[in-house]
Amino acid sequence: MLEKKAELTGKIVKIDKDKGYGFIISKERRFVRFFFHWTGLETTTKNFADLVPNTVVKFTEAYGDRGPRAIQIRVIEEPVVA
Repeated sequence: MLEKKAELTGKIVKIDKDKGYGFIISKERRFVRFFFHWTGLETTTKNFADLVPNTVVKFTEAYGDRGPRAIQIRVIEEPVVA
């Protein structure tokens, strides 16, 4: 069972599209990497296959047996491509 906490803003730092997961960091929780599964994305946001590192997201932090997780994730800002 996951214990939900606060809503945070963060950015995606790693994505494994073949396995369907990634990691998010947030300045609001230093030294924590939040695991996320593709099923944690809100249905109204981008598809998992379209996500890239440095995408800014809002998410709910949750804690369970396997550590910190990001759930209810939605994209709020696309990364700038130079």
